[in-house]
Amino acid sequence: ARNGGVKVVPLAKIATVRALARLGAGERYTRKAPTRVHYGDPAAEAFRDHYTNLRGKLPRQSVFELPNVVVQGRGMMLIDNALVRENLEGAPAASLPRGSGLEPVRTLERPTLYTTRYGVLNYGHCLTDIVPRIVEASRAIPDCDIALHPQFVAAAREALDVLGVDSTRIVELDEMPTRLVRGLFPSPCST
Repeated sequence: ARNGGVKVVPLAKIATVRALARLGAGERYTRKAPTRVHYGDPAAEAFRDHYTNLRGKLPRQSVFELPNVVVQGRGMMLIDNALVRENLEGAPAASLPRGSGLEPVRTLERPTLYTTRYGVLNYGHCLTDIVPRIVEASRAIPDCDIALHPQFVAAAREALDVLGVDSTRIVELDEMPTRLVRGLFPSPCST
């Protein structure tokens, strides 16, 4: 279901998108080789060799303002005819999901914080990636709603409550295209 009229664009390259808040400084990290792998498995041993001494830099996290962005619960963001790359964690970057329409079925007027659907069924992913992004962004911009997919892990919802995120700010975001008049997107920064 390729669509030639849709181009894939990095978030930073879209003129109407601006950084609204910085959530944390970039940090350098070092990771040692994993000590527990499946011994004798060639793929596991290759993994160990590849990550013998991994050094890198985590990017600075930011909240970006996305005016008139069309989103879906499955993790798609469209601005005009641009499919935004930063939200396609693990998804194909050159096509639209099958059956998705570009016309939104509803519009949310209030500032709405949007994160991906990718990983919402995964306990660890929810708690270590999505929840921290929501908490930090909602503290930086307290007057916004928070869009969550209906299948978001129950424990992660509880974690949001424990960490002070008001549940009345949560909006259920399903698979139907939704226009966010003032979308807010916290950039990923996994540790």
